[in-house]
Amino acid sequence: MISFFYDSYRLILFFLIPGIILGAIYDVFRISRMARSNPKGSIVVMLRKHFKLSQTYDVQHEQKKNKLERIIVFLEDFIFCTMASLMEILLFYHLNGGVIRVYAIFISVLGFVLYKITLGRLVMLLAKNIIYVFRRILYFLLCVILSPLVFIGKRLYRLKKKHKKEKDEEMI
Repeated sequence: MISFFYDSYRLILFFLIPGIILGAIYDVFRISRMARSNPKGSIVVMLRKHFKLSQTYDVQHEQKKNKLERIIVFLEDFIFCTMASLMEILLFYHLNGGVIRVYAIFISVLGFVLYKITLGRLVMLLAKNIIYVFRRILYFLLCVILSPLVFIGKRLYRLKKKHKKEKDEEMI
């Protein structure tokens, strides 16, 4: 118990740092979720609109996609909670000899919250902008690459349709 008074500043620092690290790890999961979701739709949908191609909406595909996303989010949350628990348990064991102190848990949570309201906001803003720029570059490159192919494909489709129409007229 005497070490409680002498080493408390050291414990505060050692339990604040894992909270900050866990905040950064959680941001990695948040960034991956943000990268997977697109509020304007997927790049495929945007390309179909750009090239004015038919847009078939498959409800079953959308439901499978949503179910898969929920499973991925569950697994990410499970991994994060497992990592956080193991980190805290090992830290308690290593620093305190396995003695769990409530104030140390609160300090870890405080480190997490401090990260989220300071550096976490900056990280998420930068990640959002980087993902946006990356999507725009990818969309532009795909448009440049696919434009000649779509043009040729539409021409061939029209020729095929015209040839089929002429063949049908000859048979009559």
